[in-house]
Amino acid sequence: MSSVPLQRSEQPGVLLAFEGPVAYITLNRPARYNALDEAVMQLLLSYLGQIEASADVRVVVIRAVGKGFCGGGDLQFFASQGDDLVGTVDRMLGAANDFLLKLRKSRKLVVASVQGAAAGGGLSLVVACDFCIASSQAVFVPAYAKLAASPDFGGTANMVRAIGLRNAMRLYFMEERLSAAEAKEIGIVSKVVEPAELADATHKLALDLASLPPAFVEATKPLLDQAVRNDLASQLAAEKQSFEACIQQPEAQAALKRLGPK
Repeated sequence: MSSVPLQRSEQPGVLLAFEGPVAYITLNRPARYNALDEAVMQLLLSYLGQIEASADVRVVVIRAVGKGFCGGGDLQFFASQGDDLVGTVDRMLGAANDFLLKLRKSRKLVVASVQGAAAGGGLSLVVACDFCIASSQAVFVPAYAKLAASPDFGGTANMVRAIGLRNAMRLYFMEERLSAAEAKEIGIVSKVVEPAELADATHKLALDLASLPPAFVEATKPLLDQAVRNDLASQLAAEKQSFEACIQQPEAQAALKRLGPK
């Protein structure tokens, strides 16, 4: 099995490639540990718009070149902004927030494929995805306390949703460095594989997810998303409405004929 090959260059800072039902977004700043700056955020937002416009894409994979997945915000970039630092951060996080909201609303499944370190904003990006497959050598580091800055890039919202409040408090305030196995144990990582297997295992996972019935995915993902904020009565009503809509679709009708009485 082969996957879309990683490309190594300094320009652009993010790459986009398509293979059948899978779109690959590749962070492409290995010399900077794939750190996030304003240009990277604008590219991420632009590429996601292209992906959302494609009816053929069922799964999005976010991955990176080099030794690490993403070191978070580019501190050298921030330090170079001088008097425009606040304005730069405002523009960058504005684009980041737009990206995260579109990612949350997307009916496509999103997989983070992590090698090396996912730190700061890189860790926030991981928990913004629906799944994370990681190399056994990957590490997950909050890193915000060292900067004396609060988490950004959806870190607080998505981390609490992924691992619960107490685990999120422990992670951020005790500044833990989690191995891939530890991150899997608390729910950040979905699957751990050996480093040499990461590319092919990511591609297989993406194809497996892409093979799921579209109506099932497009109905179930938003239901799960809203379950964390709905009361039981509201969620039951949403499930009822969604199931009734699904069962009338051709995929479900075909399944009923196939699985029903012979």
